[in-house]
Amino acid sequence: MARKRSTQENFDQSFEQRAKARAARRAERRRRERRRKFLALGIIILLLIVLAFTFFKNSTKRQISKMTAAIKTNDTAYLEKKMDKMDEIIKALGESYSEDEKEVKEFLASNFKNLTIEYVGEEKTDGGKEVSLDISNVNYIDIYDSLGANPSHKVYMDKLANENSPKNKTSVKILIKKSLFRNQIYESRPFVNAILGKALDYTDRKEGL
Repeated sequence: MARKRSTQENFDQSFEQRAKARAARRAERRRRERRRKFLALGIIILLLIVLAFTFFKNSTKRQISKMTAAIKTNDTAYLEKKMDKMDEIIKALGESYSEDEKEVKEFLASNFKNLTIEYVGEEKTDGGKEVSLDISNVNYIDIYDSLGANPSHKVYMDKLANENSPKNKTSVKILIKKSLFRNQIYESRPFVNAILGKALDYTDRKEGL
């Protein structure tokens, strides 16, 4: 009888140990499963953050690209709708050159043909973002002066539009503010000076006299 009880006790102990081992394995599987789900969730969140950052970065780049094209082609509809005073600035620039509509159109096209505006980065601000840009263009005053006394309109336009003409590069910032239905670009004086190849420097020097 004692031997039977001992055998039964050993069997019970062995069964209990196997049951505990199975429970431990199930618990370990659950822990691993939770760990996998946690890691998967973390990866998904990280991907969403990266995608969101890429989307907003690319969105700003597209805005800068469209703005550049609008300035280069004098797209007045875009300039009036999307920018603060750029349409008025470009209009005043053209009128300062000539009263002839055809010459004004050619002057603006030639002056901005070599314009490049490169996106550098951005920082969030209250109600929008501050965008850093690298801008390069010819200085229309320097080009005119380099041609001697009274160059013809054609000679001047050819030199302005020449890709080998000297250019000035400047780093500036602009502000893009969000509104309910659109984003508005607010150009700074340094921005205007940059797209004109630093031509406003001459005005600043005169004002400083």
